[in-house]
Amino acid sequence: MPRLVALLLIALCAQRAKGRFLLAPYEYGSGGSDYGSGGSSYAPAPAPDYGGHDHEYSDDDTYYYPRPKDYGKVYQLEWKYPSDWSPPKDAYETQSAWVGDTVNFTWTGNYGVWRIPDGNCPDSYDASKDGYYRVSDAKQDSYATYKFKEPGTYWFASPVTGQCKAGMLVKYEVKPYKYEPKYYEVVWQWPSDFNPPRESYKDRQAWVGDTVNYTWTGNHGLWGIPWTGKCPESYDSSKDGYKEYSAPKNGGWASVHWDEAGDYWYACPVKGHCEAGMRQKWTVKDYYKYKKYDIDWKPNYDNGAGYKDREAYVGDWVEFKWPESAQYGVWRIPEGKCPDKWDEYADGYEVVYPLSYGGDAKYRFDKPGTYWFASPGGTNCKDKQLIKWTVKDWFEEQAVRKACKLSTSCTAPRPPQPRHTFFATCRDWYEEQGYYAEYSD
Repeated sequence: MPRLVALLLIALCAQRAKGRFLLAPYEYGSGGSDYGSGGSSYAPAPAPDYGGHDHEYSDDDTYYYPRPKDYGKVYQLEWKYPSDWSPPKDAYETQSAWVGDTVNFTWTGNYGVWRIPDGNCPDSYDASKDGYYRVSDAKQDSYATYKFKEPGTYWFASPVTGQCKAGMLVKYEVKPYKYEPKYYEVVWQWPSDFNPPRESYKDRQAWVGDTVNYTWTGNHGLWGIPWTGKCPESYDSSKDGYKEYSAPKNGGWASVHWDEAGDYWYACPVKGHCEAGMRQKWTVKDYYKYKKYDIDWKPNYDNGAGYKDREAYVGDWVEFKWPESAQYGVWRIPEGKCPDKWDEYADGYEVVYPLSYGGDAKYRFDKPGTYWFASPGGTNCKDKQLIKWTVKDWFEEQAVRKACKLSTSCTAPRPPQPRHTFFATCRDWYEEQGYYAEYSD
């Protein structure tokens, strides 16, 4: 048993190292016919953005997993006069990115980076105005990073006099992740007729919402079956796991649409055809639709009991609201202790929304971890205007639960192991996420 656990942990570590279940780089399929053919590091997070909050959220403003293979990509942008390029240019070309990506501006010379509201070079740069945000003041030979947390159009310019109008202005179009269902085509025939021949169809993967269309010439049909390691002796739709999509006929087609995750097997019901290789397995994965949480933001919430700890997943977002009669704000702070000094430049502090009468502050969780939010001003924080969020990655959690053999608790403590062992690294990672895997034979 201990050997089995060790081997499983090692396998999980190997898969994690390859990014296979953490970033969900599954093959979506080309949508072409199945003829038997073969098939980053993060830059530092930007300074707190407490500017205009110009992105409008709505109930439909949701992104979806699965995230692509290159989620969190870092783009390197050499920041200088376009006229200094080789060959010279008049301006930067429009750039594309995805939510979660980061742009890293690097330069030699005296430059800076500001986010501005549009493509018009401003006469002055003022962080108190809507749409303006200081990524980096002008400095000699330096760099600045900006992480895109929301979809939309972003404009960046150098604030040094004359530099924006000289071409130091760049536009980024940032797209959200919203899963678009895929459509697959499978030519349904004896695998021995493939070129080159083979014994059976390859296993395939898809996502909830996808559809596969089987087409054939000759006398074939399509059934969903429960795979037990051998082809059924009979096909009966009254039995669990059996479903008729098309009775045998000479030339035809049948479509299957997946509404739930799981393993699905399909076979041709004509006698001998399943045994001859006309069977196929599809593994259908689920994705996660981000959620919105509303917080009625005030001191002494719930008759003085305060806010209960909350949980969310990466990509979820929380909205804090308070009336114009109340002066509150929203800061992210490093721990669940009200600070003696509110310093926006100190580690772990982020001004989500400044102290103001009336507010509507939104915050999207972009990575796993513990998030503490509090209101500055007077005794607000000490009067329990403080809330804790524990944020996990949905895909990582699914992977762990799968490793736990779908354990309902997944919290069984593991006996101590030497810290230098190979799978201690994997265990450390799980413990950082708050998981304690429970294995069984």
